[in-house]
Amino acid sequence: MESEPEPCVIGACRADRPRTAQGGSAAGWEGSRYLATRHFAGWYVVNVLEMPSEDVAIALGHQDGGNLIRHLYGHRDKRGALDRIVGAYATRAAENRPKRSESSTPTAPLESPL
Repeated sequence: MESEPEPCVIGACRADRPRTAQGGSAAGWEGSRYLATRHFAGWYVVNVLEMPSEDVAIALGHQDGGNLIRHLYGHRDKRGALDRIVGAYATRAAENRPKRSESSTPTAPLESPL
């Protein structure tokens, strides 16, 4: 019984890889547009879509558990990381803030027994 081939995601299939850089030299780009596009896709999925590097590694056809994504070109955007941390603290603070219920709010001053 033949198994289904795994889908190609973000150019993970070797057959999709162009052998040479095509074009781009008129704009001053000497590198492969394939690699530039692939690196941008890795950055975008990590930073904008906020997917874990392990998932991005699978999509790009890596077999290192996400190490290359984290260390080479898929590292988290500094501003986005700081914003996520501030947001997490704000969410936790809002969750821990005591709720003010209507029954605990005094409606009339207490009378003195004297």
